[in-house]
Amino acid sequence: MDKANFTNAVLQFLRRNNPEKPFDSIPTDENLFNIGMLESFSIPSLAMYLEKISQKKLPMENITIEAFYSIDSMFELLQVSYN
Repeated sequence: MDKANFTNAVLQFLRRNNPEKPFDSIPTDENLFNIGMLESFSIPSLAMYLEKISQKKLPMENITIEAFYSIDSMFELLQVSYN
């Protein structure tokens, strides 16, 4: 999955899970926790969503809170996990 499609997929997840916070776009390097788009309890469902869209299982040792800070860090998570 290329970065543009990945970004769109993550933005779709964020929109669906934050209907009270409408947005057009989020910079891919923006800390999603700092802007209130993610909370730590969101990580399991987001990890499962990333596995679904990538059609691959994320190694547990790679699932850290830091890996979910931004869209860029999540994209890197997938790259590191599967390359």
